[in-house]
Amino acid sequence: MTRSERRATVIDFTFRLKLLCCGSQEGEVAMAKVIKTTKRKRGVFGTIVWWLFLAFNGLMALWVFWAIKMAAQHAQATTDAAVQAGSVIGGTIATGLLVSLWLFGSLILGLIVALTRGKTVTVEETVA
Repeated sequence: MTRSERRATVIDFTFRLKLLCCGSQEGEVAMAKVIKTTKRKRGVFGTIVWWLFLAFNGLMALWVFWAIKMAAQHAQATTDAAVQAGSVIGGTIATGLLVSLWLFGSLILGLIVALTRGKTVTVEETVA
């Protein structure tokens, strides 16, 4: 299922419908539009995994921001060049590890989120 099929799509069909109201004359035809909406309904486990995925990404973003902030504060708190260089290097290593942990966690949780989607439900409406 592609992304465009999940969204509400409008498909034009060339159904020939005779208009019986609104002052139409005999033999007039109109083009009908069929609005096709495709949705997926998650179950309880899928919903829990979805919220866990969102919470994980939010907490990891805060953690990375906090690690960068703390490394910068530690580097600014001292006047020794060696200590500043060490804190900057250590902060870079810590941030890199956090980002890689974030990446792997998001990939694993994202795969689980993708696998816990529900069945496809398609609703079609004909609009004159």
